[in-house]
Amino acid sequence: KIRSLIGDLNLTSKLQYGAQPLRRKAVTVGPFLRRCAAEFYESPAAGDSTLELELTQAAEHTVVQADEALLLRAIENLLHNTVGHNAVPVHVTIRADAADGMLTIQVTDDGQGYPPAVLAALKEPESSEDAPHILGLHVVEQIAAAHGGTAVFEQSHPHGARAVIRLPLGELARSI
Repeated sequence: KIRSLIGDLNLTSKLQYGAQPLRRKAVTVGPFLRRCAAEFYESPAAGDSTLELELTQAAEHTVVQADEALLLRAIENLLHNTVGHNAVPVHVTIRADAADGMLTIQVTDDGQGYPPAVLAALKEPESSEDAPHILGLHVVEQIAAAHGGTAVFEQSHPHGARAVIRLPLGELARSI
């Protein structure tokens, strides 16, 4: 856990100051997300939680120019948060769609959702000393921003958490 925290601290610092080079390559969304799901399922962290993957036909075949390792890190952070911050096994869903020039990846769970203090801290430009630990979510925001996109965190209704990553497709993506 400490090694992961140190890695996140180093990565967030590099991303903040533009010292993390993006190693863009063609990433086909469908196979990439299936790999993310399989790696999560095979990790001890998943425990008894379940995972569902929903890809639109457009997302399945979209090829985006992205830093695959960073994008994997963002999805891993979200998946591990779903199980790490809930006391009981959760059902996690990854949904992806590619439309209107955007790739949208949603990670939702049916757990307790984000504490209000976490959502408030994510909206603050500077964190206070008593702010909750949001480093993993901040890394997700920075990875999305490095790719010209956004990451939004919100409650999923009727309960649970939802993270939405939106990446512009533009000239850097195509459908196969």
